[in-house]
Amino acid sequence: MNKLISAGFTRLWRDKPFWICCAFMFLYGAVIYLRVGANVPLEAIAFAFAVLIGLPSAAFCSLFMGTEYSDGTIRNKIIVGHSKSTVYFSSLIVNFFACLCMAVSCVVAILIVGVLKHGSFQAGFEHMLLYAFVAGMMIFAYASIYTLLGMLITNKATAAVVCVLLSFVLFAPSITIHSRLSEPEFYEAPASNSAQTQQRPNSKYLTGAKRTVYSFLYDLIPTCQGMQIAQASKDVAQLPLFSAGIIIVSSGVGVFLFRRKDLK
Repeated sequence: MNKLISAGFTRLWRDKPFWICCAFMFLYGAVIYLRVGANVPLEAIAFAFAVLIGLPSAAFCSLFMGTEYSDGTIRNKIIVGHSKSTVYFSSLIVNFFACLCMAVSCVVAILIVGVLKHGSFQAGFEHMLLYAFVAGMMIFAYASIYTLLGMLITNKATAAVVCVLLSFVLFAPSITIHSRLSEPEFYEAPASNSAQTQQRPNSKYLTGAKRTVYSFLYDLIPTCQGMQIAQASKDVAQLPLFSAGIIIVSSGVGVFLFRRKDLK
C-alpha cells in the first residue's frame, strides 16, 4: 500500500483542484479574521474552517477519484496486482490528507492575518490540542463519506454533483437542529398589569425523547460537529466517537461494495 500512497501523493501535488480548494480555504480564513478577528482571540476563529470544509472536500474527493476512473488508473492498479481493499484505503488516506491540508490552509491564513493585526491566543495548549483532534476526526469522517461515493461512482461529473449536493443536504438540517437546540427553556415576557417581566416556558424548547434525538444528530452529523467546533462549544470531547463510527461504517460499506464492483 505504501507504493499506492506515494503515487497518490505525487499526483496530489500536481492536482489543480487540490490547490484551488486550498487557495479557497486560505482566502476564507483571511476574510473571516478580517471581519470578526479584531475583537476576539485567535482560538475563537482558528477552527472556522470546520463549518465550510465539507464543501471543498466534496469537490476535491469526487474530482480526484473521478479522474482516476476516467484515466483508467484504478483498473491499472488492480491489473498490476494490488487488491481492491488496498486501493480503497490508499485512496482514503490521500483524500484525508488533502482535506486536512485545506483546513490547515485556512488556519495558516488566520494566523498570518492575526499576527499582522496583533492577535493572540488566550486558550491553553490542551484546549487547542483537543479541538485539533476533534476537527481532524471530523475531516476524516468527511473523507470517508466522499471516498465511499467517489469509489463507487465511476463518472467524474456524476460523482462531483452527488458529493457536492450531499454536502448541502447535510448542511441544511444542521441549521435547523442547531436552532432548535439553542432555544432557551424560558423567555422573558411582560407580567400582566405590571411593568416588570416574568419568565415563561418556551413552547419551542425541546424536551424528552425529541431533545435526545436532536442532540444525537447534532453530535453525529459532520456539519453539526463543524458548527460546534467553530463555535468552540465546551462539550466536544464525545464528537470523535461519532466520527469514528462514521469512518468505520462508511469504510466498511465502501470496501465491501468496491470489492464486488466490476471495473471493466
